[in-house]
This record gives sequence, C-alpha cells and structure tokens, in this order.
Amino acid sequence: MPEFPTPQLVASATLPDQLYLPDVSAYTSKVFGLKINPHHHQAEWESYEWYDSYGIHSGSRRQKFFDAGFGLMTALCYPDCDFAHLRVVTDFVLWLFSFDDLTDAGGLDSIQGMKRAVDVTMNVLRDPTTPPPKFNVAAILHSYFNRMRQDASPATTRHFVDAVDFYTQAVFQQKVNRSTDTTPSIEEYIQLRRDTSAMKIAWAVLEYSLDMDLPDEVVNHPIVKELADAGNDILTWANDIYSFPIEFARGDTHNFVCSYGA
Repeated sequence: MPEFPTPQLVASATLPDQLYLPDVSAYTSKVFGLKINPHHHQAEWESYEWYDSYGIHSGSRRQKFFDAGFGLMTALCYPDCDFAHLRVVTDFVLWLFSFDDLTDAGGLDSIQGMKRAVDVTMNVLRDPTTPPPKFNVAAILHSYFNRMRQDASPATTRHFVDAVDFYTQAVFQQKVNRSTDTTPSIEEYIQLRRDTSAMKIAWAVLEYSLDMDLPDEVVNHPIVKELADAGNDILTWANDIYSFPIEFARGDTHNFVCSYGA
C-alpha cells in the first residue's frame, strides 16, 4: 500500500486576499500540439450508451455529466489508438470522473465511506473474476478492467492496478486532509497531487491503448520517471489553476494555488 508523508498543515485563513492567475494555454500551446483521434464520435456514443446502462446519473446531473466533453478529452489524450482501444479507454475515463465526482462533490460524506469505496474498488482489480459489486461506480470499473486485461500485457495490467492503488490511497488521504479544513505545504501537496491527479493511471492506459509492453526497468528508469512527473505536474497544476476559483469559493484548499500561496 502506498505511504504518504504526514502533512505539515497551514491554516487556510493565512492565504492572501488576491491572487493573479496566468494564462496557461498561452504557454502550453506553443509547445504541445493538439491531435484528435478520428474515431472519437463513435467511441463516445457507444461508451455513453454503455455507461448509461448503469444508471449512475439521472436528470440534469446526467445531462451535465454527458455535456462535460469526456469523449473529446479522451480523443485528445489518446489520439493514435485504434477504435477498439479508444472505445475501452473512453469507458475508463467515464469511470475515473465518476469516482472523482464522488470524492469532490461529497457523494462520500465520511472518511469511513471513502475507505469502503476504496476497498471495493481495489477488490475489483485484485480479483476481477468475481461478480460485479453492487456499488455501481466499482461495477463499471469491473466491466472495463475485464475487457482491458483480455489483450493487455501482464506488465501493463500490473502497472494499471498499481497506479489505481496509488490513486485511491492518495484520494483517501486527500479526504482526510480536507476534513481538517487546512492546506498541506507545497512540497507535500506536489507529492500527493501526482497521485490524486490519476495521471499514473493514464500512463498505464496509454500503454494499453498502443499495445505497448513496457518492462518495469523502462517504466522505473529515472529519466522516464522524471518525464512522467514533469508531464503530470504540467497537466495537474494547469487543472488546479483553472479550477481554483470554484474550489476556493466552496472552501476547498486542496489546490496547488492554495498550497503555493500559503
């Protein structure tokens, strides 16, 4: 099980009154060109229909979820895979944001509830041959993972399971931090955010989407790990900057901007 440092927390009341946020896209657009997977419309339609069968959202909440553009985002993140892989990967993205919604929007109101959700999630991955759980968000992961592992290499499958373990444990730690209404120091926040971002899972899914079979000595090579951390930080810090106003307005200080300004 991943271990995280005990954060040295700073009271949120010490944050500055005003912060000026940079135009991130003005910097990144000069370096990162965009590509889009040509299969994204069909993959999105089929994946949304599959997701809808689980009845996780209804009414306006369902419409808001489907209007968020997760299919397009998946096509931008995985532009080079074929339709069959993109279809499965889109299912993964829908699971990820469903789980994220539970933690961010208060669907799991207690630390105990969060711990149970983490345990059910990891049980799905550690014993995928068991029947789907009654917890629907874990049930869609059960469906996705069983299809992924049919043609993923053993190494890729292991990388995925390990990454989800890091992610769920980090999200649980984030839940504990949020319950104290305080902000971790910037150094501790960066380490935790690299796991709550789910980017480590995204790297494993990238391996799967391109039929790669990367040995552990490649994935764990210092240069590869440094590149992965750099990509992780660029994406997650940009996300934190854009989401800062709404998160800060609701009193959520688990954000790079808050930790940097503390």
